[in-house]
Amino acid sequence: MNVSSNKHIILFYLGCFLLHSGVQGIFALASSISIEGGIGTTSLSVGFAVALAVVVFVPFLTETIGVKAILIIGELSYATYALANLYPTYTLIPGGVFLGIGEAAGWTGLAVISSFYAKKYSRNRFKDELGYHNRFAGFLFGSSEAGRAVSNAIAFVCLHLDRHISGGRFVNSTVDLSICGANDCQLANVTEANLERYAPRFEGTLFILIGIFVILMLMAVLVHVLYAPADITARLNEWKVEQSRRSQTSFEDNVSLNPIVKTSSPALSDTGCDTSTVNASSGSLTIDRLKLTNLEKCVQSFAPLKNILLHGKHLLIFLIAIYTGTSLGFVISELTRSYASCMLGVDQVGVGIVIFGLFQSASSYLAGKFAERFGRNLPMLFGFVLDAAIYVFCLLWKPTEGTTYFVYILFAAFGISLGILLPLTNATFGQYFIEQKTHALNLWNMWVMFGSFIQFSVSKYMCIYMKLYIQITLLILSFVSYGISQKLYNY
Repeated sequence: MNVSSNKHIILFYLGCFLLHSGVQGIFALASSISIEGGIGTTSLSVGFAVALAVVVFVPFLTETIGVKAILIIGELSYATYALANLYPTYTLIPGGVFLGIGEAAGWTGLAVISSFYAKKYSRNRFKDELGYHNRFAGFLFGSSEAGRAVSNAIAFVCLHLDRHISGGRFVNSTVDLSICGANDCQLANVTEANLERYAPRFEGTLFILIGIFVILMLMAVLVHVLYAPADITARLNEWKVEQSRRSQTSFEDNVSLNPIVKTSSPALSDTGCDTSTVNASSGSLTIDRLKLTNLEKCVQSFAPLKNILLHGKHLLIFLIAIYTGTSLGFVISELTRSYASCMLGVDQVGVGIVIFGLFQSASSYLAGKFAERFGRNLPMLFGFVLDAAIYVFCLLWKPTEGTTYFVYILFAAFGISLGILLPLTNATFGQYFIEQKTHALNLWNMWVMFGSFIQFSVSKYMCIYMKLYIQITLLILSFVSYGISQKLYNY
């Protein structure tokens, strides 16, 4: 990629990197630094509940106020949630609302602009668009994962210094490991007695850490305000019309003068229209859609979701998406608090998440390469078996001072399994509903967020061992239902 001619593209992904350099650290630390009363995980559950409600309307909003505006709103919402963590009390609940807006709007904005650049790049070079979409998706998630690593490295440095500066408050160097791991029940008296394991010892440390995160997010906002494209929706619609006219011309050349042609089997497109009927005399479906009012577009956008929700394929695979969401929530809320913070101290959360991110990135790449050549069933099976082994180990492990290093291995193992399951379940939804891919992937995202929402919601009400049994149950049900879907639909 030529640097000078693609400055705006490079700066867009730099903004993505800066955004996640601030956001991911807040996610990883929320359940630890705000452990009292479980307010940290409660704010996360509120956030994901709001995201579930908002994400349904975001595609419609991108057409009314623009993709760039959606992205900026999402980034500012993330920063607002970060500021709410300065005083981890019930201000975090309204802060969670902003987190939800950030999750729904921020990610949609980033994904749509990245897709726009891929399409623009392929048009300028007259090359395969799908290949460029894969490449630019790699830029997006690569910059996000790089931001995750930097964010948690910053958290580690700040919190490590906090714990080792001489002259600080008294440090109780011993900890009863029997209250950690599977036996962690977040009992108020136990939490209060071991609070120094979870929170910074100096109040100023929290201000510095969150201040750094917020500055990084505001830098991302500035970069995207200055360099993110502002006319995406209009240009995408122009390209849709252009592509539709080319397709229509080719269609008419091959179909003679018959005004209505029916294909052998009906299918719904991403717009919710029946693509089996093409009216050659009235213009393209895309042009017709552009003539609809905003309300009609909003109503029409729900039609494909209804059809996917009730389809037999979806009923067999939606549990996998929920399971990956609960697994991701387990890492963010439980592995960071009940294992890393409780056994090693809050400064080691950043180290664990960096390990998790690195293994997840490598695993995603290798799983994608393997699935491309041999299919996804074998890596999916490996992911299921690895998760089962992780949960059994977590249930049986009796941690001692000499074995606390296993916490880092758990982060790595979860990184491997989620690196396999997240992208491959995403691909499953896309393949099962190829004609409605956009809506299918949006639905996949909704189910993953729903799974995370469940995990965050029950976090302070259940002991870890109970959550592990629930995870095992969901794992088995997901594995069986996925296997049935593969058998019935011959994938």
